[in-house]
Amino acid sequence: MRGYRFCRKRRANDLSGTGAKLVGGRWNSPGVAMLYMSENRALALAEYWVHVHPSNLPTDVCIVEIEVPDTARIISIPLSSLPENWRAGPPLTSLRQAGDQWVLNEQSLILKVPSTVMPLESNYILNPAHHDMTRVSIKSITDYVWDRRMNR
Repeated sequence: MRGYRFCRKRRANDLSGTGAKLVGGRWNSPGVAMLYMSENRALALAEYWVHVHPSNLPTDVCIVEIEVPDTARIISIPLSSLPENWRAGPPLTSLRQAGDQWVLNEQSLILKVPSTVMPLESNYILNPAHHDMTRVSIKSITDYVWDRRMNR
């Protein structure tokens, strides 16, 4: 299985989940490491783009293609099981607690969750503490140049 991350070049080789650990995310509290990735490149771009101001897009960005073993266990959180306000900001404490517990229990390498940006698409969260993480690898790193229409 493949997953995709959109990030600054200096973070392209980092699969530790440190960024999410430092600031937290929708599915993790600060202090809990997770590696967020998307099911396709376009979604990875959209997930990144909502976190930067269009007039100040960084120029040192890339798309990281990550190879995950097809045999890795996946736990899915279906859209239908989420509360109506799950996309609200800041992230709901209940979602962060569920993600934190998933990391702690090491139930699977992958947590499949709906995208906040595109709820009918999926993001994949990797647990860097899971024993199968040693089988995860970077397949490619591709520089990205913003389409000039995206900086409006």
